[in-house]
Amino acid sequence: MRFPSSRPTSTKPNCSVSALERLSEIMVHDVKKLLILPVLVMALQMDVVSNRSEAQAAQNIAVLDLVAIRLRSLAGKSITGQLSAYRRAFQKEAERQQKRLKAAQNELRLQRSLLSPEAMQERQRKFNEEVAAVQRQFQARKKALNKSRVEALKVFEKILTEVLKKLRADRKIDVIIKKRPSIIFADPTVDITSEVLKRINARLKKIAVKTPGK
Repeated sequence: MRFPSSRPTSTKPNCSVSALERLSEIMVHDVKKLLILPVLVMALQMDVVSNRSEAQAAQNIAVLDLVAIRLRSLAGKSITGQLSAYRRAFQKEAERQQKRLKAAQNELRLQRSLLSPEAMQERQRKFNEEVAAVQRQFQARKKALNKSRVEALKVFEKILTEVLKKLRADRKIDVIIKKRPSIIFADPTVDITSEVLKRINARLKKIAVKTPGK
């Protein structure tokens, strides 16, 4: 262990002290920059752009979790439930058709040795046409299901937009930002998700999803 020197302290200016002072000033400046950096990053991530810090400070910003709104709202849950029921019915019918076609294919293989090449070729052609028809049928049903989903979500988004406009006016909100993992920090008081959920549930509890294909 080193002990401090017992020699008299020089009265001459200590260059190392001046260097330490400068280093201290630099470190303080760097710390300030580090403290400011997260704020700048947060602003960039939230897509808030302003050329003047005064305007930036005056903005009233709110954060909204859209995923939570869609999953937890009564209307959102009703859409999800109906779509799930349609998908289950769709899957059940697909499995039934697949089983039927598999049986027809096995029967065709068994008849290979009993039929003439021409007859076998004709049977194979008809089977292929049947498979193609079933595939077209399910592609059409899939497209119809997606159309029903999009139409229901449009109704949901229309109500959500109306709720947000009213809330924005009530609270004098300048910017509403979609909540996402890239937001480094957000004060819980700026999160309006719970209030939006409350207002949407009061407006609408169910959205009917149109039966696919009708």
